[in-house]
Amino acid sequence: MNRFIFSFFIVVWVGLTQVHHVYALANDFPVEQGVWSPRKHQPAFVEPGQTFTVEVFADANLDTLGWTAQLRNEFKTWISPHVNARYTQIDHGTRAGWQLFIHVPEDVSPELLALHIRTPMGQPMVSARAVQVVPDMEQDFYIIHQSDQHLTDDAAVEPGGKASEKWGLGSKQALVWLAPVINLINPRMVLQTGDNMHLYNVADDWCGMDEAKVRVDRFFEGLAGFTVPTVLATGNHDLGWGDYVDIRAWRDYYTAHVGQRAFSIRMGSFYVLSSEWTANEFLDWARADYASSWQDPGVRYRLLVSHFYDGLDGWTTVATAEQPCDLLLVGHIHRSRVLQENPYRVLSVGTAQDRQRGAFFNFRNTPQGWVSDQAEAHAEGVNVHRLLGDYGAPTVRAEYERENTGGATANHVRITNTLPHDFYDGRIRFVMKSGQYTVSGGEILSQYLTDQGDRTVVVVRVNITKESETQVSISKTSTS
Repeated sequence: MNRFIFSFFIVVWVGLTQVHHVYALANDFPVEQGVWSPRKHQPAFVEPGQTFTVEVFADANLDTLGWTAQLRNEFKTWISPHVNARYTQIDHGTRAGWQLFIHVPEDVSPELLALHIRTPMGQPMVSARAVQVVPDMEQDFYIIHQSDQHLTDDAAVEPGGKASEKWGLGSKQALVWLAPVINLINPRMVLQTGDNMHLYNVADDWCGMDEAKVRVDRFFEGLAGFTVPTVLATGNHDLGWGDYVDIRAWRDYYTAHVGQRAFSIRMGSFYVLSSEWTANEFLDWARADYASSWQDPGVRYRLLVSHFYDGLDGWTTVATAEQPCDLLLVGHIHRSRVLQENPYRVLSVGTAQDRQRGAFFNFRNTPQGWVSDQAEAHAEGVNVHRLLGDYGAPTVRAEYERENTGGATANHVRITNTLPHDFYDGRIRFVMKSGQYTVSGGEILSQYLTDQGDRTVVVVRVNITKESETQVSISKTSTS
């Protein structure tokens, strides 16, 4: 038995049978000035013209007036017309900081954008890939669930994208290969439910503090090309168990560097909670936040994500039989399985180390509430698929007739989808010479001039039909 498989089963045995030594969060990890939330692992979802909340660490003596906020992509900046600020308790009420209420411009493009903040004293703060603008939160949408990347190194050295031919460890290159596929099919979010990096094997076997920091950054570098939000949960190979070597120092660093390790997201009537399996530092908060969702009549679906599930009496289980969630998505066992059906469904997905396997879940908003057919028929080859072929060959790809870099006034793209799902909210973003454009084969969601004024960006919704080709054309209609 190879060393990784042996270590994996040892960790599973330890995780399921050992009494864990945990510690209460002392809230003494260093946090530098900057945006605490939203972050690239914990994005905000907002409609045009609406307001979202930002938490910031900054000098307590700053004025409440004079804060500014911008939303940006690589082409354009949208300036918030209103930013209200107050100094209060943030980070689940555990420490003092600034809470900003940022109004989103009506003309903002429905894309994943970076958040840029300036304090009244002019200090800049940036949170990358932090704000997803959604045209209508109550429209149908779909997600992709992945788990157990176990990312270690940069380069893939075998066809499935692993960084080692001997050990089951993931690579940054595999995530880079995946980005064009994800960006085309455009899920509302991609869930990564733990063991995202491979830092710990067992209690006294880990990569060390310096290498662990490198691997965390390497993982996020791999996600940097995604133009859709990524939502993370932590796993035992990311954060270990409470008695692991250097565990306190590592968890403090991870929290300060990455951000909140347990959090919830609201998308209109849809609630998402990310909680931890191997740590209880934020468990009281997670349980309280989940319970409060039952007091909110606006919540019509509760999706929970964690690395694994130990049953209703598990020491870090959040949802109860009395207050069941609608769906819990996990990983850890490297298999796509139905782990529980009642009182709520718990589904695991196989490891993403194998050609970036992912599970597809479509959510339909019906008069009776949100429903997902895939949650009721979850299995390999049904809603779980490898999103890449050998060495990054895409399952969904776009071929442009001309370079899509802003030098043309017309273009045509052919999208080939080999997966058995209609991606009805797919995206093509044309970069054209400045002007006004019309599109056939898709719906224009946004059309805007770049900040430099020399190019026009046209964001198009496309129904990428299953196991077929989809054609989209764009042409210039005027010089204005």
